Amino acid sequence: MLWMVPLCSAAQKIQYSRQTFPYSFADATQLVPDVGGYHHVLRFKLNNKPAIHIFNAQLEYIGKTEVDHSVQEASDIRVIPMQRYYYLYFHSPGSLVHAVYKITGDGNVTDKTMLLEKLKDSVLTKSTATYQLQNFKNRLCVVSHSYYAELKKVASTVVTLNDDWSVFSRSKIYYPFGQGKETLQQVILTNDHLLVLKTSVDEEKGNTLQVVKANLQTGASLIKTFTAERLLYANASMVYAPDDSSLLVHASIREEGNFRRQLQPTFIARLDHQLTEVKPFSVIRIPARRNVVAGFLLVNSGKPVWLSPYTQPILRMARNQTQDFRGTSIYEQTFQLSTNSVRVDESEILHGQPTSVRFTVLNEMDRQIGDTLVENNGSFYDLQPRPNAQFSIGNKTCLLFLQNFSAKQKGLVLVHANKAGHVTTIPLPVFDRNEYLIPQTQAKKDYLLLPYRYKKEMGLVKVSLSFNESQK
Repeated sequence: MLWMVPLCSAAQKIQYSRQTFPYSFADATQLVPDVGGYHHVLRFKLNNKPAIHIFNAQLEYIGKTEVDHSVQEASDIRVIPMQRYYYLYFHSPGSLVHAVYKITGDGNVTDKTMLLEKLKDSVLTKSTATYQLQNFKNRLCVVSHSYYAELKKVASTVVTLNDDWSVFSRSKIYYPFGQGKETLQQVILTNDHLLVLKTSVDEEKGNTLQVVKANLQTGASLIKTFTAERLLYANASMVYAPDDSSLLVHASIREEGNFRRQLQPTFIARLDHQLTEVKPFSVIRIPARRNVVAGFLLVNSGKPVWLSPYTQPILRMARNQTQDFRGTSIYEQTFQLSTNSVRVDESEILHGQPTSVRFTVLNEMDRQIGDTLVENNGSFYDLQPRPNAQFSIGNKTCLLFLQNFSAKQKGLVLVHANKAGHVTTIPLPVFDRNEYLIPQTQAKKDYLLLPYRYKKEMGLVKVSLSFNESQK
């Protein structure tokens, strides 16, 4: 068992699917939960049609269906959940062809590609870049970006659709963009605004991180810029809190060309609805420990988030047939396929090499209030830092990790922290011979769901959780 201080338990109920389906090689797997009372496991294989395996609410296997579309190398594949169905979108970068399908809980597949083509001819910008599709107030919203060299600006077109794909609303927003110097990092659609996060690399003016908030009705923009001179902003992201329209902006800061440093400072800025700093931005420098190979930093805000300021442990780019479908968060509902994934190469972890995992907690003022170290002794990780999953369940922001008991026996560990900075681990007593697809974990109000593989079969496991008062 893994021990941390304090160690608490929670009421747990673990349920496995009553049936499984035959496992066969695939380049990616994606779980889509609670589709009108059903759960779907999507399996993607290059140059083949995607397979959809269907379970009902009782985790009984219903059957399999296919999508009439051949998956191409380097395709972007995105899942857009709606209330009773979801859309499956395909695009190969550099192509003008964009395909989209509507899929209901019982497995009915409807091709909507021609409707998307009509939108391209009328209200959308024809683009070889991937569209951003998302559920916005239970309507499908399509965002496309185009660069205008003569204006040195990007135009973002936002189109919201009714159920019949007629146009409900349309907006076009322009904002400055330096082609060749700036990178578009993230776009978030709110009730009235489009939020854009971008970074730049400029030797003369200094490297910058910039937030743009554009009004969808008037086009007026607010811009907030942070300059790091010769330091680079890496892995920049923002977290939007709808309750007060505030933003948490964070990034790693490193010197150009410096990829070996174990611990990188973390930039954190808290902005209100006018993009005014709630407090001066912080640069968090956690003192390094020799035996720490990976770490996680909990930043408390309207929507707490775990960051990883440490570089990853020994990694290798490899084709991973079960865990290479990575989540790119837009309200935690949009996903992107990559046929190459980064995973821990256990065969290259040497005895005596640093393997400890560190959990650090900050308060709302970005001051450290908790610091917990999990010692991993031996020639393999007891608590494996990659792959992992982050999600909210109840009022907690949790991390899920793989725990190694032996070379063949594995378990799951849930990690969360309270407001006082105390980190709690909850071992989940799942069957220790299964291979769990941790990045596919999906969480609801009081349970989490993820796929597993055992020998030549694949199924689902549901973990119901209830926390006692001492854990809240």
